[in-house]
Amino acid sequence: MALKIGTANSTFQDLRSGGSLYVDKTKYLYQMVTGDKMYFCARPRRFGKTLTVSTFEAIFQSQRELFKGLYIDSTGYDWKTYPVIHINFAYCSKKTAREVDGWIKDQLLDTARKYQIALETDKPSDTLFEYLLKGFRNRGEKVVILIDEYDKVISDNLDNPELPNLQQVLSSFYSVIKGFDSIIRFAFLTGVTKYAKLSVFSGMNNLNDISMENAYSAMFGYTQGELEQYFAPYIEKGLKNSGMDREAYMAMLKKAYDGYKFSKKGECVYNPVSVGKFFSSGGDDFAGYWADTGNTKLLMDVARKVNFNLVTD
Repeated sequence: MALKIGTANSTFQDLRSGGSLYVDKTKYLYQMVTGDKMYFCARPRRFGKTLTVSTFEAIFQSQRELFKGLYIDSTGYDWKTYPVIHINFAYCSKKTAREVDGWIKDQLLDTARKYQIALETDKPSDTLFEYLLKGFRNRGEKVVILIDEYDKVISDNLDNPELPNLQQVLSSFYSVIKGFDSIIRFAFLTGVTKYAKLSVFSGMNNLNDISMENAYSAMFGYTQGELEQYFAPYIEKGLKNSGMDREAYMAMLKKAYDGYKFSKKGECVYNPVSVGKFFSSGGDDFAGYWADTGNTKLLMDVARKVNFNLVTD
């Protein structure tokens, strides 16, 4: 019986506890949690970044039962529990520096309450972040920092006159991380783009950018082997529904959803949302699912500004 496909922004916990299909990427995560301390990875939207962040959270919260049968469970990983600061800027739609600062403060205060650390509420977000990290340091604890879509606020406000002030708030917030390197067990930041003025790449000189590294090129998306292994029952259903022969069907599937490549020597990967929605809809409608869900506004806005011709013959 085929496992159900989660096509929404499901967390790792939701997928595994709900019996949904999960393509095992924990080999890459194990490499990271036993390797360097701080990482950044850029990928397009709807490519599995949020799922990956939630998987790291489950690892550092020692939810080993969710990993039964996956690669990392067969290793010698120690499964120690660490406090996790998890901030997902995908949920921040604020437009002014004051609003963004307040939104970040709310996330930090929620974390402080969870771990019973008292914080003053009248401080700016960077100061509050510093006090929160000091609270963990005073208790002798290492901390995990997970920041998803670190760049979304900037990308959403490129034409906003408030942009310089937004940059200042975010830059001050991110710069705090560097000063607490000694208590950070692990940090992972995701985004779509790299903005030099946010102090992430200039300030955190020990941040390992794996965006274009061969070793992590298939960490997001599905390889050909993964597609055929994990979606085998859905491929059979699609063949039946479409009436196509296998060779033509697989070639069409590859043409429609494969072709993403994130390093020179890396393997091409399929877009996970496109694959999930395609098979969920019966496996016979080769529609442009990622374009409908991937929020390509930033790309289109830039294309218009540089007078890029989107029309092809």
